[in-house]
Amino acid sequence: MLNYIKADMKRILKKKNFLVVNIVFLLLFALVNLFTRGNTNSLEVYTLKVEIFLSVFVFIEGMNIFLSVYNDNFKAKSMQVEIGRGVERKNVVILKLIETSIIALIASIVVVVFISAMAFIMGLSPTFAEMKEWFVSIIFASIKIIGYTAMASIFVYHKQNAVNGIIAFVLLASNVASSFASIALSQSFVTNIFGNLSDYLFSSAISSVRSEINITMTIIVLAYIVISTLISILIFNKKELEF
Repeated sequence: MLNYIKADMKRILKKKNFLVVNIVFLLLFALVNLFTRGNTNSLEVYTLKVEIFLSVFVFIEGMNIFLSVYNDNFKAKSMQVEIGRGVERKNVVILKLIETSIIALIASIVVVVFISAMAFIMGLSPTFAEMKEWFVSIIFASIKIIGYTAMASIFVYHKQNAVNGIIAFVLLASNVASSFASIALSQSFVTNIFGNLSDYLFSSAISSVRSEINITMTIIVLAYIVISTLISILIFNKKELEF
């Protein structure tokens, strides 16, 4: 399994499209800051820009990772080949999520180093506490990517095609899905019976944990990831491989 991860990680991290998207994304952040600093070149304004950047990071970097981890494998049928060589399907599902987590963590480290360096370049001199806060924010953004990937991958394994998963990821990462779910759960007949369930949506639970460590909400966040992974395993195990 370790060799599988190593080989796939090597493929992804050397993928030109993957690298280009990351470089362009970081350069855009740098250019926006350099061209808009003017008379408002303060740490408070910069922090606000970082927060906006991180909200976009979940969508852009998440899509970049999702496409690199899932789309290429299913498109090239390489995942089916690995299964034919003896890799268990459940391991494929788990390993793909592990790869997503590793890449998201690497991206997080790169981003926090970059935004910290940019702050110093702009003469803002952030404190260690402020850089730590940025790091925590990017880690939670990465957890969102992992969670959305776990949920979207259900559709990938169901059809053995990344297209449906990509659509699902877009709806999740853009908060469209959570907005519709929140509207549905806020209906009076639902709240009268079950109370306010909107707080238990993945995005809401993440925000809650980010604001204040909460054991219940932490378990809920993990439950979304674990249950989604188990569903993917069950679905994939029952599917005939498509070559």
